[in-house]
Amino acid sequence: MLPHPSPYGQTLGDLKLLILGSKGIGKTTLANLLLESNDDIVHVSGWEGNVLTASTDWVDHEDNVGLEKYEPALNVQITELPGYDPQGDVS
Repeated sequence: MLPHPSPYGQTLGDLKLLILGSKGIGKTTLANLLLESNDDIVHVSGWEGNVLTASTDWVDHEDNVGLEKYEPALNVQITELPGYDPQGDVS
């Protein structure tokens, strides 16, 4: 059974978040915590490269034989930029 989306999750639309920080500060942990145990998230697709994708709602489609099929909306993207060295040369 699919998790039921919250009213807020159904109306959220697309959300794109960019996380930037120094090396080893916990950017990946922060991204995971934003989605973990969040009542508005119905599906987490996981990491693909440096992008974490999730959904707050379901999209319904009909398959080839006319049966109703639900797919994640994939409307939440968290992109983690590579960490920088605060002591490094910015030029």
